[in-house]
Amino acid sequence: MIIRGTTAAVVVAALGLSLAANVFLGGYMMARASREAPMPSLDRGILLGGHGYPQPIRAALKAEMQADRADIRERLKELRRARRESFDAMRADPFDAGRLAAALAAERAAVTRLQEGGHAVLERVIAAAPAAERAEIERSRKGEDRRKGRDGHGGPGADGGGPGADGGSDDGPQDAPAPSN
Repeated sequence: MIIRGTTAAVVVAALGLSLAANVFLGGYMMARASREAPMPSLDRGILLGGHGYPQPIRAALKAEMQADRADIRERLKELRRARRESFDAMRADPFDAGRLAAALAAERAAVTRLQEGGHAVLERVIAAAPAAERAEIERSRKGEDRRKGRDGHGGPGADGGGPGADGGSDDGPQDAPAPSN
């Protein structure tokens, strides 16, 4: 079956966008995973930004990722194999749209399995984390830790002066208790 007209243009554009996203994600993950010490950067790649977690949770994530290293590496190898097959299907002459569609489906499944592995680690770590640590998740992404100078990148209170320098809390305005009737 040959697709023509607007439908063909939409399919080609969608495949092009999907390819671009996969190449970017795959290149990023492979570059990070192929470094000499892959696990610290690998956890960030899988969990998409470990900087959103407080330090104790990041440390636990790193330890869990190290413990699951063999499983994660196998999932990465599976993704690389699927990606190679996708590229082979794209370069094939004559072009076989069915082969490419199957290869891209296998690649999506491999990405999902890799994410599932990372999410399983995240679930275990978060389930074991105290409520106070869980309450801090995502605050550094919103800049709250940076403004307080807690992450070592400066900000008020980081140099010993400014708000919070007296050792007191600099949590900003506190919510007033609800009036009781």
